[in-house]
Amino acid sequence: MAAESAQGINIMRFNNVRDLFEYLDKEIADNKKILAELLREVEKIRAAADLSSKLEEMLRELGGSTPPAAAAELNLDGVKVYVNPNPRLELQVLVDAIKGMQEKILQLERVRKSLEPLSKLEGINASINVIFEGGTLKTVIIKLA
Repeated sequence: MAAESAQGINIMRFNNVRDLFEYLDKEIADNKKILAELLREVEKIRAAADLSSKLEEMLRELGGSTPPAAAAELNLDGVKVYVNPNPRLELQVLVDAIKGMQEKILQLERVRKSLEPLSKLEGINASINVIFEGGTLKTVIIKLA
């Protein structure tokens, strides 16, 4: 397996179908581990976000105002940077990341299932190039040896 990368495009090269399937299975498993870690982190932050909401509600009921948002948001060449985000903002950012991770896992699983008929080429040497764009598998090129 070899890899090249340029401007969001990644080309992976495999010597046979088995190597391709092993790679896809490993990617799916690794992404599921990351997703599980993100979900655990969300649960921690959700508790802080709930507490923050209750505190703000209590302050409003007491006739006070809600504390000002302490988060500073910067946009650096398309990358959002938050300084001291409140728990609700942090929660939303993580929830958005989780949705993206779930979509990536589903896409990899669909591709893996769609490519299953290639298992008939098991044992045949082939040059297989897989092209990813923006982390999403877009093209598979198979050259039989």
